[in-house]
Parts: sequence; C-alpha cells; structure tokens
Amino acid sequence: MLGSLKAVSKNPIFLPLAIHHRYRRLFSTDVCVKVMEEDWDNLIVLDSCRFDLFRDSWDGPGQLSSVLSMGSDTTEWLNRNFNDEYPDTVYVAGNPQLRANDLEELFFKVNNVWETNWNERFNTVLPEVMANNTIEAQKNHSDKRIISHWVQPHYPFIGETGAEIEHRSLSGDGIVENDQRNVSIWEKLSQGLIDEETVRQAYQENLEVALPEVRRLINELDGKTIVTSDHGNIFGKYGLYGHPGNKFIRELLEVPWLTVEGSRRNITMGKTLHVAEENVDVNERLQDLGYK
Repeated sequence: MLGSLKAVSKNPIFLPLAIHHRYRRLFSTDVCVKVMEEDWDNLIVLDSCRFDLFRDSWDGPGQLSSVLSMGSDTTEWLNRNFNDEYPDTVYVAGNPQLRANDLEELFFKVNNVWETNWNERFNTVLPEVMANNTIEAQKNHSDKRIISHWVQPHYPFIGETGAEIEHRSLSGDGIVENDQRNVSIWEKLSQGLIDEETVRQAYQENLEVALPEVRRLINELDGKTIVTSDHGNIFGKYGLYGHPGNKFIRELLEVPWLTVEGSRRNITMGKTLHVAEENVDVNERLQDLGYK
C-alpha cells in the first residue's frame, strides 16, 4: 500500500487505482468466479477477451452473462484458480503460461499445443489448430473435463488490420520511425507510437477470426460448454494499457460467461500425469506473445 500512496502523492490521478488495489486485497476473492468450482464439461478460455467485446461479436448459441475473473493477467488467473490436483481434467494449452507457472502436474494430462503446433508466420497458435486439438482431446478422453485455453484475442494480431502490425513492431508507411523490437505493443500504445484505433480494430479482429472456430468447437463437443476468458484488456484508463497484473478494474476483470447446454458426459477421476517437456524454449514463446 505504501508504494500506492507514494504514487498518489506524486499524481492524484492514481487515487482511484490505489483504492482498487486496497479493495481487491480485502474483498475480491468473494466476488470473482472460481472456474474449477463451476459446473461444466468443457471450458473454452479466450485469452484477454473483454466481456463487451465478446457480447458485441457473438452471434452463436448459448446464454451469455458476465463474471469477474480471479486475475487481471494470465499468471494471476492461473495461480488463483488452480491450486489443487485435477485428475478429472485435460488441459489443452495454446498459451505457454501453464508451464511457465509450473502447474502442468496438477492435471490428468496437458496437451501443449504451443509446443507442437506453433505458427511461425504469426508467432502464435491459430484458432483452427486449437479447435482441432480440443476435439481430439475429447475423443481420446471422453470421461474427462476439457479446458481449452486459446491465445486469441490476445496479441499477436492475426486479422487484416493486424497484418499491418508486425510482431513487436510496426511496418508500413513509416507508422513507427524508431523501431523498438523488444517493446510490447501495449508499451508502444502508451507511448503514443501507435494509433489506438488501429490497435483496437486489430484486437477486435483477433476475436472475430477466432469465433467461427469457437462455434465449430461448440457444435463438435459433447457436454455442457462454457466460453469465458482469463482476463480483459484496457485502453488508457488510469493510464494503463494491455492487461497488467493485480489490478481490480472492471475492464480487466469483467469477462464473458457463455453457457451452452449439451448432453452431459460421465466424468471420472484418473491420476495426474507429468508431461515430458519437449525441446522448446518457453521464454521464447512467451516473448512471441508479448509477455517478455
């Protein structure tokens, strides 16, 4: 709290943010959804998807509501939701954060799609690949709950507007004259090096590219399916961009909770397994996704 008070003394704009920090420490775990305590057979996690973005883009089946996430970034969400063993659950991971946080051994099985199906052109895992791997996971483990953690709408951008934005840099018409390849897209936005509307459009397109594959996956899966997100994204409120951790701010915590009913599967327990690591540098993949 002392650090927050020092920041407030220098700039009063941070006062509401300091209050948010204090409120979170005291009360937030009572109002945020704990995904493993909810009723579902399949949990599709769209990384960094704001509720309002999903609400305005989704035209498929299901009942949509909003919930508050356990974290304002992926690391916080993972560590607050997964602190036990889950021998009834298979985790299909497009995002390498599960390994980076040493949580793989909690699950019956982990399919690290980011290791086996990384797209070198876009520096990410594409939606079609995630849908296919999730369908395969249910075929092979029909008696287990399935978590399918996608990358989109998280950066890197893979839509038409995103094609104008290279990985960790910008190209075309000299949009950014002084290229800084190791600076994240959100840092550049906060520095005024990128037009905000361009980034917002690219972010929206990332979701729109993914949604047809989400609909296909819902139609293919048996059981009750939930579509949600680990956290949201923020564009300039309190001077923040992207999805910084430990921030109790609605734009970062309000996420979709889409419920699609289906014929329930018979879920059984197994034993949690250790997945042998392949020769892939997790830090390199995290850097590709803008975490480093």
